Amino acid sequence: FPLLLAATILPAQAADYFLPDAECDGSANVRTAPDTRSKILTVLDSDSPQHKILGRQGSWFHIRLNNGRTGYVHQSQGYIVQNYIVASPDGSANVRDNEMDQGQPITGQSEILTTLPNGTRAQIIPKWNRGDWLYYTNQGAYTEKNEYGNNKHISGYIHKSQLRRAD
Repeated sequence: FPLLLAATILPAQAADYFLPDAECDGSANVRTAPDTRSKILTVLDSDSPQHKILGRQGSWFHIRLNNGRTGYVHQSQGYIVQNYIVASPDGSANVRDNEMDQGQPITGQSEILTTLPNGTRAQIIPKWNRGDWLYYTNQGAYTEKNEYGNNKHISGYIHKSQLRRAD
C-alpha cells in the first residue's frame, strides 16, 4: 500500500516531441528501424506537426506518427520541442525578436513580433532557450496567418513567467 501511494503522488513526466528542422532541407525520413539502411515509412517536412518521442536509441528518436504507427528519425533531422500554454498574469505573452546584435541579451525592450493570448499552445525548443527566455516557434502548428491567409512562420522568445508546461 505505501508503494502504491508513493506512485500516485509523483507528477506525470511531461512529454517531449520531435519537430523537423525547417532550415536543413526541410525534411526528415522516418524509418522502420534506427538505421539509415532501413525502409523509409514516411517523410516529414517543415509543415508536419510535432510527433511524440517515445524513446531514444543512440542518436535516433523513436516517434509516434499520426496514424498510430511508430518509426525512427535521426536527431540531426530535427529538434526536441516541449509544449507550453500561454498563462500570463497580463492575459497574453509577447513573442520577442531573436535577431540580436552579437549575442546581446533578450530584454523586455526587444521588438515584439506577435502577442499570443492566454490559452494558446506554444512549442518551445529547449536547445535554443536563453536563460529566462524560452525559444518559441509555430512551425507545423501555425497560429498566425499573413494578409493572404497563408501560414506565417514566427519564431522568437517568450519570457518563462508567461508560460506553463503542458502535457
